[in-house]
Parts: sequence; structure tokens; C-alpha cells
Amino acid sequence: MWSSIKDVLNLRFILGVLLITVLILAIGVAYILSSNHATTISVGDTDDLVESVDSSSSAEVQTRIYVDLSGAVKKPGVYELAVDSRLVDLISDAGGFESSASAMWVAKNLNLSQKLEDMDKFYIPFNWDVQEEVSLKIQDTSMTKNDISSASSVDLNTGTKAEILELPGIGEVYAGRIIDNRPYKDIEDFKVRSGLSQKVIDKISDMIVVH
Repeated sequence: MWSSIKDVLNLRFILGVLLITVLILAIGVAYILSSNHATTISVGDTDDLVESVDSSSSAEVQTRIYVDLSGAVKKPGVYELAVDSRLVDLISDAGGFESSASAMWVAKNLNLSQKLEDMDKFYIPFNWDVQEEVSLKIQDTSMTKNDISSASSVDLNTGTKAEILELPGIGEVYAGRIIDNRPYKDIEDFKVRSGLSQKVIDKISDMIVVH
């Protein structure tokens, strides 16, 4: 009987030790998990703090911008403006447009609600600027047309037989006559001495030159 009691006590002792061991392990795991969670929160807070500092620094750098305005305004120059300024603010600071500013150009090309950026540059043309530009475009167009006309025309005194044959209504016989009767003084001389019919001459009159 004494042996049985002793066995029971030993079993209880062993179970007690196991229970205490399990409790210690549980407490240790809980502590470790708690420490990791605290560290994560700390790192997150640090990142937020760094981001906040960076944002503040960036905002301080971009609070002012500089914009260059010239041309037909009352006070041209370089202007310091708030970072969220619009083109209308810049024009207003410059005293508005000159009376000689091209109103048509302004209406077609300027968006007064445009948001400005640092180092933007604007030129407001005068009326005579626009008129000069239009005149130059007309001259360029005229020169281009003349160049095209000259390039596509056949010189009856220097053109090759192949070039002459490309003219409408001109075959081997007519091409031979044109070449045989060279040189020509002018178009009228060509009409008289070429031996071509008036109908053929009318077809090619816009495609030939005499130099």
C-alpha cells in the first residue's frame, strides 16, 4: 500500500513539473511575440516620421517659383510667384497687356487659367509681330510655288529628249522637231519655229520655259 501511495505522489510530481514547464514556455512565446509586435510598430512610426519630414522639406522648397514674361505687357520681367499661381496672376502682376498686343493671338494661343511652373517663359507678341509672321509665310508660300513650277517645267533649249517626250501630246516626231529647231529666243519664237500645232502648244504652254 505504501508503494502505491508513493507511485501516485511521483506521478503528481512529474505532472506538476510538466505543467510548470508548459506555462514557462507559453509565457516565453507570448513575450517574444509581444516584443516583435512592438518593434514593428516602432519601425512604422519612424518611417512615418521620416516621410513627414521629407514632405515638409519638399513643401518648403516649392513654395515660390520664378517666371519670365516679355513682349506686349506693361511691365515685362522675371516674376516671383506662389507655386500654385496661374497665368492670369502673372499677367495681372505685369500690369496687363499693352494696347498694341495682338488680341487675336492672345485669344487663340493663351490659356489664362494655365498653372505656372518654375522657369516658365512667355512672350506676348505685338500686332506688328503677327503681321510680319503672316507676311513671311505668304512669301515662303509664293517662293515654294515658284520653285515647284520651275522644277516641273521643261527648258526647251536645254531639256533632254526624254524630258520633252514627257510633255502631253509630244511624240517622237514632235520631240525631234523641237530639238532640231533650237535655240529659241523666247516662247513666242518657239511657237513660230517649232512646227507644232496650236492645239499641242496650248497643252504644254504651262509646262515649258525658254532660258
